[in-house]
Amino acid sequence: MTGSNSFDDQRRLAITNLKGIGISLVVFGHAISHETIAAHLIYSFHMPLFFIISGLLLKNDRISQPISEYVARQFRSLIVPFLFFSAVFLLVWTVLRELVRRGVISPPKTFGESQNWTVLEAAFNTLLGAGDYVRPVNVVLWFFTALFVTSIYFRLLRGVMPLTLVCFGSIVLAAIAIIARHSRADVLPWNIDLAAICLVFFSFGNLLAGTQSERRIWSLPDWQKGLYGTLLLLCGLVAGFFNQIVDLRTMELGYPPVFFASAILSCCGVLILAYILPGYWMVETVAANSIVIFPIHGIIMQVASVLARRRFLALVPGNVGDVLWALLMTVAAIACCCGLGILFRKYIPWAIGGR
Repeated sequence: MTGSNSFDDQRRLAITNLKGIGISLVVFGHAISHETIAAHLIYSFHMPLFFIISGLLLKNDRISQPISEYVARQFRSLIVPFLFFSAVFLLVWTVLRELVRRGVISPPKTFGESQNWTVLEAAFNTLLGAGDYVRPVNVVLWFFTALFVTSIYFRLLRGVMPLTLVCFGSIVLAAIAIIARHSRADVLPWNIDLAAICLVFFSFGNLLAGTQSERRIWSLPDWQKGLYGTLLLLCGLVAGFFNQIVDLRTMELGYPPVFFASAILSCCGVLILAYILPGYWMVETVAANSIVIFPIHGIIMQVASVLARRRFLALVPGNVGDVLWALLMTVAAIACCCGLGILFRKYIPWAIGGR
């Protein structure tokens, strides 16, 4: 456990807790059945949380950089990992497709019609980096392109207008994107339409970082932080419960006003609660390896499911078995990815956005 006294130290600790909580929710949300209430509630806010965190972390000196330097830095941090993991999982997909064609294994549920693709078609669709294009190879790759485009939108708008206008403008852009989405079967390449929705959360996060709101939160007694954070989180989850099932990746938002309200309330609640959580090395490790956990956890859980899920559920049947399996897979996948993160940082740091 670590302690911190200054606002800057407490802010770093809170954001570390947020990242650790957020990536754990992502993994658990993928491990548990999407038909459960838990998955319904997690999907109502867990991805917006990452865009809010990204906005919180964006400093003013980065915004004031020349646009070419800003884009280059975002490209190295997000698109290089996207290209690397796309290549890795395209290779995995190619091997699995060959095993499916030879009848060695059954097609994974994410394959769909992609088992009839050529390698070139799979590579092209993966590089589109959005929606169901990336689903057969690795469904989570959409996040890299979505965050990249969102950050570029924010930088372009922030260069010509104040932050408050960017926040209001993002709402208008999101409304246009939502209306336009109904005329298409999938989101646009590189999430250039979805990014308008994500921009609402990114801008909101940066607005929090640019005001005295965080310092006011930090100065509150812990019991008040706990009370306010819990109330906001409960209000957000209740709103999310009454909304339809949400999948930000495909822009399935249920009732958009309810989605935005529930996501922002839940994220604010988690943010406030993060200020009273102590620092643990396990959470810090998970947060530090989130860029590795995000793309890799799925394949680990798929392999484990093929090898052991049926045997485990035979021992612990029913809903209890499903929940325990999801928890077990969450812990195992995160632990494996954290181990891989050590190797990435030592041998190929550029693959995860480092130098």
